[in-house]
Amino acid sequence: MSVLWEIEPATARDVLDRYNAVAERPIAYTTAMTLLTRMVEKGALRVDRSRQPFVFSAAVSRDRMLSQRVRDFVDQFFAGSAADLAVRLVEQQTLTDDEVRRLEALIEKHRTRSTHGPSSSDAERKGGV
Repeated sequence: MSVLWEIEPATARDVLDRYNAVAERPIAYTTAMTLLTRMVEKGALRVDRSRQPFVFSAAVSRDRMLSQRVRDFVDQFFAGSAADLAVRLVEQQTLTDDEVRRLEALIEKHRTRSTHGPSSSDAERKGGV
């Protein structure tokens, strides 16, 4: 997916060449086509079959995919608690001063939002509005 997000739209050969240029273990063209076809079947990619060679593009943005994967990870390993994940990461990593400031700013933004009630997007996520 990351290769396609970088160069889309792209043919299987384009994806293969970009992937193999940086991969520790290059893959064969048939493997790339199989993976791309499976991602089309799962709805992650779109394919334009009106021309040869077929052209692939992402059906899901990187941001949307990342958000879903993080939610799934938090649900599976942290019983839905994003705070538990954040605490674990902070405890196990050395943070730069800039990273600490970014986290503090996010926490303050969350506090401000919490004290003024949920935003309309918060209400929408929870099934309201």
